[in-house]
Amino acid sequence: MVSENERREVADAKVTDQHLAGGKDTAGAKVTLQIEPQPVANARMRQEFLGALQSALGPQRAALLEQAAGSWLDSNIASTDGEPKTVSAVRHPDGSFNISIQSGTMWMSTGGDRSLRYHVPRHLLPFFSALEENAGDSGQPAP
Repeated sequence: MVSENERREVADAKVTDQHLAGGKDTAGAKVTLQIEPQPVANARMRQEFLGALQSALGPQRAALLEQAAGSWLDSNIASTDGEPKTVSAVRHPDGSFNISIQSGTMWMSTGGDRSLRYHVPRHLLPFFSALEENAGDSGQPAP
């Protein structure tokens, strides 16, 4: 199910110039990716995921896990809130990155990292390859 979700995200991903606040006004090369939600498909996937949990763990344990992992489910498996998932990265002239991710109610921002792979989901990394190859100049990477 996770692999199916990743394939859908890659297919629905679009590069945009609507950068998140963590890098919007920061100097450096930028890449922002926006993934539009698919509420019907996401609702189906969420039900399948929860059904698999119930089969494996039983209803009570599955309900506890669903409650504890609700925000993870929304941001990683099947957000049904209709908001796009946005991943923004800025490469500074010194080679470090600011990375911001917004998905549903989840917001994450970090700075000073030397690699995108610790924060950008691995299936989305190819969209940022030009940014990683960028030598740190302030020009825009090729999409």
